[in-house]
Amino acid sequence: MIWALVKVTELEQEVQKQKEIRSMYKMRMERTQDYLRYCLQIAQDNGFLDLLSNHKSPVSRDVVLNIDTTSPQLPAPVSHQSDLGLLINQAKLNGWFIDPIEIELREVIGQGSTADIYRGIWRGLEVAVKCIYPDFFEKNENGVSFFAQEVETLSKQRHRFILQLMGACLEPPMQGWIVTEFLSMTLKDWLHGPGSNRRKERVIPLPPLQERLNKAVEIAQAMQYLHEQKPKVIHRDLKPSNIFLDDAKHVRVADFGHARFLSDEEMALTGETGKNRSLLL
Repeated sequence: MIWALVKVTELEQEVQKQKEIRSMYKMRMERTQDYLRYCLQIAQDNGFLDLLSNHKSPVSRDVVLNIDTTSPQLPAPVSHQSDLGLLINQAKLNGWFIDPIEIELREVIGQGSTADIYRGIWRGLEVAVKCIYPDFFEKNENGVSFFAQEVETLSKQRHRFILQLMGACLEPPMQGWIVTEFLSMTLKDWLHGPGSNRRKERVIPLPPLQERLNKAVEIAQAMQYLHEQKPKVIHRDLKPSNIFLDDAKHVRVADFGHARFLSDEEMALTGETGKNRSLLL
């Protein structure tokens, strides 16, 4: 009898392992497809496809790459509107562009320094809507670029422990909205009870050590996934209020507003951002 139970457990573990492998390969395929679509869009926007298709007029390699061999090139100025335009094209191409009229905002469920978070309804689904304050764009010269980077970063992540992007409304300053799956509990709530402040006296008992360790492992897996990206994604604001829990109490890392990309040649980012403190105390 015991032997049969052991075999059943082993078979269940093997089935789960095969499911995870299939899921991993599916995510890799999706990431590859997203990257190819992105490269195609870049080529179209810069006219490379037109150049390559023009067989009557041979084009040298220096002309295609826009290289001037007689004088050094200065970097082109960054246009924040071009950042947004490119992001809109990418969103429409990949199917996550959302028209604001499709969203019904309900009550505020969270507030931050740059945005309010609402519970909303989108196409019959309950979602969380991060609405960036209009004055963030008006007072911050790089506000549109920061917003575009946060949306783009989140759109490229496919991991079970990272918050899933449903789409975005890309009409700042009034409707710079990020739409994600709706999760009502944060790691902070789970550890310390509901409320905005961490009190000296605990409101609820501290969760068992094994459960806290499970959360730590899941967070570590999400961070490992981000750091294995090319270029690496550095979150820079990892804290309990930026980590959500689903109904099964599995984590979802959220809020990529401070995230930055780190190439293989760079070893670290300078400066301190956010409140990266012990998460599970």
